[in-house]
Amino acid sequence: MTSTVSPPRFDFIVAKSVKDEIIEQIDRLDPPQQRRVLDFARDLNGRAETLGSATHELRADTQSPRECEMRWLRDHSAALRELAGKWIVLEKDRLVASDASYETARGIATDSGIARPFIIYIPETTDEAFMGL
Repeated sequence: MTSTVSPPRFDFIVAKSVKDEIIEQIDRLDPPQQRRVLDFARDLNGRAETLGSATHELRADTQSPRECEMRWLRDHSAALRELAGKWIVLEKDRLVASDASYETARGIATDSGIARPFIIYIPETTDEAFMGL
């Protein structure tokens, strides 16, 4: 029986590192400060539960922050083949930059006024078959 192992999701990795950083910061506090942080977190959690279905309805009506960029990736598969081996920068529904160098692609984005650019590497594909033994 074989099982497929999925690669780790980027958002999970980022969330885990943020969580670890928060825990490290809390560990440095003295016990009374730790208690205040815990009380604050419980209060936030209670407020979130109170919002309940209203929050869910809001999320259903709003698109994710990078939905436009993700749609562009889905809709431009031919262009992606031509961009293989490069870093690309997308802003909403337009391609801002592409370069083999991450720093160059990011520089083009920031020079054009994009504060938080959506940058992704387009891997080169191989047409050869591979079988691991």
